[in-house]
Amino acid sequence: MVASAGGVARGLSRIFWGLMLDCFSFKVLMVIINCGLFLLGATMQLVSGSKPMFLIYVVLCYFFYGGITSLMPARTYQIYGQRTGARVYSYVYIGYSLGSVLQYILHFTLV
Repeated sequence: MVASAGGVARGLSRIFWGLMLDCFSFKVLMVIINCGLFLLGATMQLVSGSKPMFLIYVVLCYFFYGGITSLMPARTYQIYGQRTGARVYSYVYIGYSLGSVLQYILHFTLV
């Protein structure tokens, strides 16, 4: 149930963050998203015992993460243009995968 609610939140958040990009700058939105994700990540253990709060935290994490995946393509196309933007964004998207693998290796090594 938590993952399903998070998936819905992530899908809806893409529309929300896209509309916010029309009103605010990319930098302001990325600061908000990153601060939100940092605060949620830093305090996640505090709410892990409460099922309703855990649900809210996970939904908010998905909501903020949806902002990253909706703002990055738009910004990449703004910077590099239509022709080169697609190629550059493919490298950005590969970075997500490489970061996940690196996170797994660090976690496995440290734990």
